[in-house]
Amino acid sequence: MNGGMGQRAGRRQRLVSVVLALFAAIAVLCAAPPDLSSLGQPEIIAPGVELYRLSDQALLSPPGVVAVQLLRLNPGRVDLRLVLAQDTVLGLETVPDMARRSEATAAINATERHPRTVIGTSGDGRI
Repeated sequence: MNGGMGQRAGRRQRLVSVVLALFAAIAVLCAAPPDLSSLGQPEIIAPGVELYRLSDQALLSPPGVVAVQLLRLNPGRVDLRLVLAQDTVLGLETVPDMARRSEATAAINATERHPRTVIGTSGDGRI
């Protein structure tokens, strides 16, 4: 019985570590205004939310298919929130469903084992 509680505590600790790392990365990226001219023109999703799409095959060596999406957030104009699938650590729910439920303008899917991002928006800036 204690093994199950220890595993849950370990999962929670890893989740907290991932969340803190995510916020630290966001803070670093938002702190200093980097030179973004090489990224092209962003798509304005909402006030304080810019979406850059990279597809230049020359970014890879050898050249290959590139599909990268970057969100630039102005921390003074956005409200960052963490949302769990079905509001639980082990819940299953799609990113678009979670975004709709939380009324998000943009959503990033991040996991502790296989970090990746998924961004979804519609023409009016909503998911």
